[in-house]
Amino acid sequence: MKVRVLFLAVAVALGVTGCAANGQQGGQEQGQTVSRPEVQIKASSDRVKSELVGRLTKAGFDLEDEGQFKLTFSKPITDLKRIMSLTLQGVNSSASKRDIIDFTVTENSGETTVIATQFVGLENAFGKQLKFEEKYQNEAHESIQNSLEKMKKEMEKS
Repeated sequence: MKVRVLFLAVAVALGVTGCAANGQQGGQEQGQTVSRPEVQIKASSDRVKSELVGRLTKAGFDLEDEGQFKLTFSKPITDLKRIMSLTLQGVNSSASKRDIIDFTVTENSGETTVIATQFVGLENAFGKQLKFEEKYQNEAHESIQNSLEKMKKEMEKS
């Protein structure tokens, strides 16, 4: 009887410790994420959208969708390191993978705010595209933020 009680106490202690460790780890991961890339440009939204289309199509992205306040671009993921990382995160290795960047573009008093969201797009067996955000996006967010700031400088200079 004493052995059962001791075993139960040890199991409960390990379970509580495991829950606390998981909660702590989740907090660390959340603290490491970079906020969504955002920039404000002193230009009309039409001019900003035109510049985004030009720059991203030049970089190999396809314009997938365009609305009054939104632009969506995509490009196949060909980088072997990224493909392996996605596979290790549980993505089927044979699934078609695309980088997707959504831009929200809003204008207020001659200043346009651009907010970017980067996703990975997967096509399922029925041809439907599923979008999800990668767990670790710091590098992608920093790269997009730097590109947006460079675009801002160039647009406001002219």
